[in-house]
Amino acid sequence: MSQNTIINQNGEEVTAGNNSFANRLAIREEVRAIAKGMGQSAWYNPATDWQEFNGVKVRPQTVYIGESNSGIVPTWESPVLDMPTFKAGLQKLKSGSTNDKLILEDAFLGEWANLNAEYDYHMSRNNGKILGANVGTNADFAAIDVVNVLATMINTEIRTFVLEQALTSIGTPQLNLRIDKYTRFTASQNVPEGSTPISKAPSVARTSYDLPKSVSHVAFTDEAQLRAVHDIYREAINTAVTDFKRIRSNSIAAELETATSIGGHDWTAFTTDHNTYAPQEDIAAAASVIFANNGAANIIASSDDEWRAFTESTYIKGVLQAVPQPDSGMSKVITNVPAMPGMTWFVDQEKTDDEIEVFDKSAVYLMEGPKRSANYRLELQGTDGYVYRDWFLPKIVNTGRIRAVTGITP
Repeated sequence: MSQNTIINQNGEEVTAGNNSFANRLAIREEVRAIAKGMGQSAWYNPATDWQEFNGVKVRPQTVYIGESNSGIVPTWESPVLDMPTFKAGLQKLKSGSTNDKLILEDAFLGEWANLNAEYDYHMSRNNGKILGANVGTNADFAAIDVVNVLATMINTEIRTFVLEQALTSIGTPQLNLRIDKYTRFTASQNVPEGSTPISKAPSVARTSYDLPKSVSHVAFTDEAQLRAVHDIYREAINTAVTDFKRIRSNSIAAELETATSIGGHDWTAFTTDHNTYAPQEDIAAAASVIFANNGAANIIASSDDEWRAFTESTYIKGVLQAVPQPDSGMSKVITNVPAMPGMTWFVDQEKTDDEIEVFDKSAVYLMEGPKRSANYRLELQGTDGYVYRDWFLPKIVNTGRIRAVTGITP
C-alpha cells in the first residue's frame, strides 16, 4: 500500500491524493463511515412535523443513528429510516397485498438504503445470520440490526392495547414540553346607552411538563444462550416489547381515572323486563358538562365489562333482541357506538372496572418523547445486553373537558 492510499471499510485500497490535508479528510470520513456502520444505538423522533434541535433540522417520525460523546444525547444528524414508509410496508405484508419483504427497503434513507440491501443479501446467504468472516460480520451491520429491532419494537402488535389511539399525540424530540392554555372571556350584555363598555381580555397560562423515562433491560451470558434450545435472548426482547405496550396503556388508564367524577347508575339493574336506567343518560350528563366547558365529547374509554353492560342494555338492544359479543374480553375500538352517534369507544383491559371516562380528545395529550434502542457487549463478563428507553407522558391538559362516570356496573 502506498503512502497516499488508505483501506476503506470494505477492505479496498483507495487513493487519498498527494495533499496531506486531503489525506486526513479522506481518512476522517472513512472512520466516520465505519463508526456509523458499527453504531450500537438508534434514536426515534416521534414528532409529526419538522423540528429544530440544537440548530439541526430533524425529520419527523424518523429513526436516527448518532449521539454526542459528552453523554447519551442524540445528534439528530444521520437519518436512517422513515417510519411512516416502514409502517405502510408492514401493512401491505400483513394484508397480503404483497409477499415481497424487499418493500421494507424503501423506508431506508440515503446511504443506509445500500447498507441495508447489503445486510439483507448477507442474511439471505447465511440462513438469517451474519456469520461469514469473508462476506460480512456482525460488526459490519450492527447499526442496521439495531435500527431493525427499534422499528419492530415501535410497531409491534404482539398484544392489543388501544388507549394510545384515544389521546391527542404530541411528538417532540426533547424531554420538556410547554403548553399554553387559553381561557375565554364573555362579552358584556345589556350595556346602557352612552356607557363605556368594560374592557375584557383572555388569560393565557403556561404549564411545563417533563417527560419521565421507562426502561426495559435484558442481559444474558454466553453460557445461558449456548445452553438454550431456543433463541432466549430474542424472546426476552420480544417480552420487553409486549410490556412496553402494557406500560403505556396502564399509564394512560391511570391518568384518565384522575378526572373529576360524576355519579352514574347501575346499567345492569333490572325492573321487571327491562333495565332500570338508560346508559345514554349517564353519558349525556358527562357530555353536557364538557359542552359547558366549550368542548365536544367524542371519546369513551372503559374496560370490556362496561362495554358489555352498555350493549346488553334493553335501552340499546331492545327487550328481546340478543346482541353478539365478538372479541369478548379483548381490547378493541368501536367507531359506530349504538345510540351514540359521533362517539368512539375504546375498550382496553388496563382500565379499571365500574367506570367510564367521557372526554373531548383534545383534552388529553400523549406527549411522545424520543425513543432509544441499544445493544451492548461486555466481553470480559461474556454478556450480551439490550436496552430500550421510552420517554412519554399521558396528561389531562384541560380538566373541564373530561369526566369519569362511576358506579355503572356492580
